[in-house]
Amino acid sequence: MKKGFESLLDESLERLRKGEKLEPSAEEGELEPLLELASRIQEISTPPTEAFVGDLEKRLVEKARALQRARRRSLWDRYLTPIFSPVRARRWAAVLTVILALVLASAGTAMAAQGSIPGDPLYPVKRVTERLRLLVVRDLSGKTHLRLEFTRRRTEEIEALDERGEEVEESILVELATETEETLEEIEVAPEGNREILFEKLVDLTERQQKVLERVRDRVPEQAKSALERALTVSRRGHERAREAIQQGRPEVPPGQEKKEHPSPPEDRGKGRDRH
Repeated sequence: MKKGFESLLDESLERLRKGEKLEPSAEEGELEPLLELASRIQEISTPPTEAFVGDLEKRLVEKARALQRARRRSLWDRYLTPIFSPVRARRWAAVLTVILALVLASAGTAMAAQGSIPGDPLYPVKRVTERLRLLVVRDLSGKTHLRLEFTRRRTEEIEALDERGEEVEESILVELATETEETLEEIEVAPEGNREILFEKLVDLTERQQKVLERVRDRVPEQAKSALERALTVSRRGHERAREAIQQGRPEVPPGQEKKEHPSPPEDRGKGRDRH
């Protein structure tokens, strides 16, 4: 049985990480230039600079988006579709993500970047990885869960900045508001079976957001105050919308069938008394 492209790539990269010398077979011939690039990337011994990461992000995202565009059925498209089909676009997006991961992993930065916050040297690495994960995710449910995860991260970053006594800049507040709005939009179109659970997670998350934002309200710089107020407004709106959606999704209880507490039977006042 012929192996899929992604499976072959995964196996080949794993062998490469173990130090094996690869001689691509006819079936793996398409991988040869990618494996050559991966091999060169693994030789990098110093962490990537912020400028390098930014440039890499720009080029990878542009390449992946270009491959996912243009679905016109013109004469030219008939010849180009086999090359730039949606399947190949997803394939290349996945490959680009793997290549980026190799760049980061070869320098030992991938895991360290996950705990970084704005101002840390590895923070751009964290954000690039997030954007590419969103770019290549295939199903709506996966994308929605990623949105929730990234919104939680922005909240935790503001919390961490506050705990360190560092300034919460306007940019992170803007990003928090944007992530929260996009998360709500994703949940509202999520499959009905998962929607209530996702809304419940959003209720908990926005409640936490508001506590964090209220705590830093008096310590943000003047130029960031409007961004903080907007983040609060977006969070409150998302919280209320999620609560309403949860309530609307639950079946109404017919009149007269509401759950009632039954009063305890009255105590026997004569119990224990002497009877004459």
